[in-house]
Parts: sequence; structure tokens; C-alpha cells
Amino acid sequence: MKVVVVGGGPAGYVAAIRARQLGLDVTLVEAERLGGECTNYACIPSKALLHAAEAYRRAASSPWITGTVSFRWKEAVQWKEKVVEKLRRGIEFLLSAAGVEVVRGLAKPGPGKTVEIDGRRLQYDFLILATGSEPVGLRELPFGRRVIGTREIFSLEEPPASVAIIGGGHPAWKSPPSSP
Repeated sequence: MKVVVVGGGPAGYVAAIRARQLGLDVTLVEAERLGGECTNYACIPSKALLHAAEAYRRAASSPWITGTVSFRWKEAVQWKEKVVEKLRRGIEFLLSAAGVEVVRGLAKPGPGKTVEIDGRRLQYDFLILATGSEPVGLRELPFGRRVIGTREIFSLEEPPASVAIIGGGHPAWKSPPSSP
């Protein structure tokens, strides 16, 4: 049985590996970077920079460290990129070790039970769509110079002086209020 997984983020690559563990023939299709938004542009980069900021805060407030402690943003961003790259290579290794074929490109529906990627047609018995998420601009606050998404914020040359974060989940994903 052939499984095609469209999307190489956390849902897609885990589904692909599990399908291989169950003995299925699996191809994963990814248009960009393995690991999806979370690994490459959101969760992991934010956690890495938070870790760097916390290390700075601890050093700056430590009673046994003397002298001036400074936070070097560019170096922190470069370190964050190394962390992301290491995790992405780990995902590639896991997929390869499991025997998952990875095809780079944008999957489009084909006739019958097929998807097409750059002229290549893949037939499947099962199709898993794990296409993930992406930031969405607001009509009142469109993306531009002053309104940016996660892809842009973690690649800034200098840290912003202030930040307002808009978002945090779709209302339908939140728990309903409890009854009195």
C-alpha cells in the first residue's frame, strides 16, 4: 500500500514515519523546509531566542559576574539558525532511517488517486494532508514594514525596541467558558 504525505511539519513527518513502521510504502512531499513553520519559523526559533535572553538575564543579574554584560542580537540569531538547522537535519535523518522517500516540491491534485509534483505523478492508496499553518495578515493591519510575521521577526538585523503580539490561536480552538 502506498501512502503520500503532503507536508513535512510535525504532523506530516511523524505520520510518514509511523506509516513506514506499519510497513507501508511512504513518500513525503515538502514544498519548503522539513519541520514546517514550528521548527523553522516559530516555536523553535522563539524558544532558542528566549533561552539566549534568559542566559543574558541571569548573567546580567548575577552577583558573582562583574563588568558589563551585553546581549549580541546578531550572534543570538546566528545561534538560533544553527539550532534550527540541527533539528531539521535530525528530521531528515529520522525520515531516511525509517525509509521514507522525501520529494521536494509543491504537490497538486492529479487525476484519480494521484498528486503531481513538478511534472512527476505519484499514485497513492492513502493521502495524508498535513499542510500546516502560516501567518495571516489582517485587513486592518496588513503585513508590511511595521507589521511582520514570525518569518520576519526572527530574522531582523536588530531587535525591535518594542513589540505588540496579535494572535495566539483561533477562537474555535479555545475551550468554552465553564458554566457557573
